[in-house]
Amino acid sequence: MLDMERFVGLVVVYGTPVLGALLVALVGWWLARLIEQTTRRALLASSQMDPLVAGFLSNLARYAALVLTFLVIIQLVGIQATSLVAVVGAASLAIGLALQGTLSNMAAGVMLLLFRPFQVGDDIEVEGKRGRVRNLNLFVTELEGDNAAQILMPNGKVWGSPLTNFSTYKRDGGPAKP
Repeated sequence: MLDMERFVGLVVVYGTPVLGALLVALVGWWLARLIEQTTRRALLASSQMDPLVAGFLSNLARYAALVLTFLVIIQLVGIQATSLVAVVGAASLAIGLALQGTLSNMAAGVMLLLFRPFQVGDDIEVEGKRGRVRNLNLFVTELEGDNAAQILMPNGKVWGSPLTNFSTYKRDGGPAKP
């Protein structure tokens, strides 16, 4: 038989934090998207801001907001942040090895932003894939190929491979490439 008093007690003790965590997750997800859009608009308001950098920084702001949301959620559920930091610290080697490709793509994205071998709208070719640069985010470079095909190149491949930019000299006013 189901003891109704005990059931109601369990729902109050465990249900309230879970509902609060779900609410925080939804609001956090919405706020992260709002922060991304607001950051992008604010950065692009300056005429000197490159759209590539604005997109990258706004994505970074979104991910930072999602990390903060996750920390609030684990606190609501009852997991102490200090114990979580200890567990993550102990497992950092395994996590680092598992995410090696992802982390290298993030690092390559930062390098692409710093050295700027291309801009939004440039016609480039990387590893036999040619297209017009549409976007650069934390993990991938988006190209628009023939017939409006979307080409997503991991940033690690873009940074680590020979890159041909067919737009550079056209943009600088020099001779156009054949």
